[in-house]
Amino acid sequence: MEVAVRRPSCTDMMDTTPDATVSTSPRGSEDGVCKICFERGYDRSNQLVSPCACRGSASLIHLNCLRRWHESRDCPVKLQCPTCKQSYHGRAAVELAHMSLRRVESDYSQGGASVCLMVNALTALAQLLTNQGSREEAALLYRRALTIAEENLGREHPHVATAMNNIAALLYSKGEYDEATPYLTRSLEHREKALGSDHLDVAQSLNNLAVLLNHQGKYEEAGKLHERSLRIREKALGNSHPDVATSLNNLGELLRKQGLFEQAEPIYQRSLKIKEAVLGREHPKLTPSLVNLAGLLKEQGKQSEAEALFRRAICITEKAYGQDHPDLMIALNNLAGLLTDLKRYEEAEGMFRRALHIAEQSCDANHPDTAAPLNNLAGLLSLTGKLEEAVMLLEKAKVINQKAHGLEHPTTASNIKWLGRVYQQQGNMAMAEQCLRQGLELDLKLVGPGHPAVVDSMSNMATLLGLQGKHAEAEALYLEGLAIAEQMHGTGHLEVASILCSLGTLTKAAGDTAKAVQYLTRAVHITEAGLGPCQAQVATLMNNLAIWHKQLGQHGQAAELYRKSLAIREAIYGAEHVKCALVLHNIAELLCAEQKRAEAAQVYQRCLAIMQSQLGPDHPTTVSVLSASRHNLEEYASRAERGAW
Repeated sequence: MEVAVRRPSCTDMMDTTPDATVSTSPRGSEDGVCKICFERGYDRSNQLVSPCACRGSASLIHLNCLRRWHESRDCPVKLQCPTCKQSYHGRAAVELAHMSLRRVESDYSQGGASVCLMVNALTALAQLLTNQGSREEAALLYRRALTIAEENLGREHPHVATAMNNIAALLYSKGEYDEATPYLTRSLEHREKALGSDHLDVAQSLNNLAVLLNHQGKYEEAGKLHERSLRIREKALGNSHPDVATSLNNLGELLRKQGLFEQAEPIYQRSLKIKEAVLGREHPKLTPSLVNLAGLLKEQGKQSEAEALFRRAICITEKAYGQDHPDLMIALNNLAGLLTDLKRYEEAEGMFRRALHIAEQSCDANHPDTAAPLNNLAGLLSLTGKLEEAVMLLEKAKVINQKAHGLEHPTTASNIKWLGRVYQQQGNMAMAEQCLRQGLELDLKLVGPGHPAVVDSMSNMATLLGLQGKHAEAEALYLEGLAIAEQMHGTGHLEVASILCSLGTLTKAAGDTAKAVQYLTRAVHITEAGLGPCQAQVATLMNNLAIWHKQLGQHGQAAELYRKSLAIREAIYGAEHVKCALVLHNIAELLCAEQKRAEAAQVYQRCLAIMQSQLGPDHPTTVSVLSASRHNLEEYASRAERGAW
């Protein structure tokens, strides 16, 4: 079971996005003093806040002192601390942006401020409001900026293209992809016409449109745009510029989503090396590349390498910004997801709870940014049997997402589907079906039938139908999802293998073991080709397929699959691991079925030696294997005496 939300992809979307900033929440301090007036903060009207990346005695300032200082500046639109050179954030930044806009509006109405300054003031406030979740208010400001730019500068002016891009970014964040597309397309057309096809602003527009197409599942179109953007940046900036690293990162993410892991890895590695060379190995801007590369390694089954990179990303961010910075959340959530996969549930829960605490401390508890950590923690709790708390967290996240985005939004739809799966675990099939059907309907409406989210929804719904004994309806839904996945990714994608595994399980439960073998055989071939032959997942699938072959009396095929599964597990875990013992137990049972008592006894003996050594003689699994071995060997001897084989 995957963690509640997919691994975030660190991609660029907006031209005017500021550099990474510290965004800790404003905080009072009984011991600190204001760095301007050197007095303490005694009440909310004279509150000390920490609005930027400054540390120590330079970190605190009275909000009123900050307002007065900002008002005295010649450039009111520049919302940046002169000491740390980082942008302001949180409540302080929004207040300063409102002040700036009022001042610029007054000057603009009297002909004293330029059109560009007015557009920049509107854009700065809109960005801050977007980050705080006030998207509707931000949309009004962005559209006003676009109107002013078009009316005063002309439709071909670069500011118009930037304003269109910002509106598209807002629509993208709301999940309104179809509405965002024409804005990005027009922005690209304007820039190509005004600046030429090889301009860096054109490269940014190409990147933004490619990110959107990638999210829509239009991988071929997205790939062409990413590659063109990369060529422009390499030609203009050289092969070692941070913007080239960004293009490489986004291209790597596109390849990862298509399951092209071997192609994606060197691209991610190159992106990271460029950033390390330019910024140094401890710079916080490395963390998106570290997280993305770690996520890819995780999907390839390289858990130890992935864990090291996730932990490195966390250490870099903590060193730069402290223990409670919001930029920690992505790495914490991803590391927790990896620990969940490794069944290190206690560590994972601590990570998820820490990420949730940071989210709730850095913004309001009902802010949209708290919904993802709530979902992630709920996903883990559903695995560890804490279903009541999981439902409570998911319901809370659903309310937050629906309030922030509306019902018809991909994030809300994903939340509803997760809630359905947990209700299914609880055995509340009526609520589970209601949620899963609603999630599928929303996905079809929001992204159309040819999208990965729809395939996921169909699989979830089919799983529920299978549990309810509605095998024919479930198989039809799985097959529909399979056809979409094959059309999107090709017939050899790991997503296709996952659906084939589910089809195998379903048809086996329906009593058609022969058809189940066909589905699982194809899944094994795809997984082996996609991940490589020496992977734990491949060994598990081979072991399961061997069991089904044995049940069909196809002992030769079963023996070969068991042999391969055992060899893989011995290579990964060592010959004395419990996972190897489980395969040995299956091999011994197959040998009994083939009347090879002496060989079976030897394999049982080796299996039991591992079990007793690793688990102890009184462990339930050890006792069960010992009982099965005695029963099978005694039955063999009895039948041999009677000539009953």
